[in-house]
Amino acid sequence: MATSGEYGHEDFGKGGLNDRLDAAELVDEIGLDAEEIQWRKEFVGFDAEDERRLSRYEDAFAENAEQIADDFYENLTGHQQTVDVISRSEKGLEQLKRTQSAYLVTLADGDYGPAYFEDRARIGKIHDMLEMPMKHYLGQYGVYYDLILPIIGDRLTDSLTDRLADEGVGEGVGEGVGDAVEAAVEAEVDDAVEDLLSILRIINLDMQVVTDTYIHSYSEKLSEEVERNNRLMAEVEDEVREPIADLRESATHVADSAGEVGEASEDQS
Repeated sequence: MATSGEYGHEDFGKGGLNDRLDAAELVDEIGLDAEEIQWRKEFVGFDAEDERRLSRYEDAFAENAEQIADDFYENLTGHQQTVDVISRSEKGLEQLKRTQSAYLVTLADGDYGPAYFEDRARIGKIHDMLEMPMKHYLGQYGVYYDLILPIIGDRLTDSLTDRLADEGVGEGVGEGVGDAVEAAVEAEVDDAVEDLLSILRIINLDMQVVTDTYIHSYSEKLSEEVERNNRLMAEVEDEVREPIADLRESATHVADSAGEVGEASEDQS
């Protein structure tokens, strides 16, 4: 079982395709500066309260990181399309699982500045370099929800049990006990819902960055294709320009000759 601090941002950017990627340059090209990051946070409602709520899950995420990574890759290796993508990675399966564990833990480590989003851009770009379709990448989040939501449920159970114990519920049945239970359950469920919303907001921000990297890649490929077509057109024009000029010259000669023949015919008539 992992502990808080065992995984972190230092687990990103090591070896494999990372050696061919400049994450700082990438975030600059997609326009993900501090001002843009702040705007996106405000747009989805991510604030200091979300950071506080997420920090409460750092230990729980660390404790479950390895199991979630195992379950996550068990799903990926169960589908041939994603197996083909994984096989293109220069990292082994255990290295990939460690990166996945680090991803989970850093969701709740409280650091959501430029370095955090640079790591997320790096992750998205590498998956694109592995030619993982966007449907696969975004689809993984559906699997991820199934894996991390039980952690919220476990925390809700523990906090509710503690709260009921603190309020003396269960020590006896008396007037007002039912109201106390109802109030306690409602308060704890509301708190768990807010925790869930905080997790969904940070994951939403992650997904935005990944989408940016894919669109950036598509734009680069489109630009390269346009340039290639322009070069081909220029080469074709160069190849046909001289023959066309010769053809025009020949046509002129033919026209002149035809004129001379016509004149000669008139003279002979």
